[in-house]
Amino acid sequence: MTTAKDKPKTTRGKQNRLPGVPGGIPELEECGFEYAAIRDKRQELLRKEVELKKRAKEAMHQHNRTHYKYGDLEMELEPGEETLRVRVTKPKKGAADGPAE
Repeated sequence: MTTAKDKPKTTRGKQNRLPGVPGGIPELEECGFEYAAIRDKRQELLRKEVELKKRAKEAMHQHNRTHYKYGDLEMELEPGEETLRVRVTKPKKGAADGPAE
């Protein structure tokens, strides 16, 4: 069953001004609509982040881990409030891509 949360949001088109009707301030309207669009995207990303964090915590419990490190990924599940920390290290600049000869 599809709920209101599952339906993608549609954006409203910009309406043209009616002749003879005083209008608002175009600069403020543009900023306001752009801000609202970015805010909505950020909120959707936050929802996805929370779901992925929940899945990661469940996987850490399933594998009886409080710490996991593999390659550039490091995950740590701190006891108590069960804070999950995830770090991805990036290669240092100037590091050789292959073995040194």
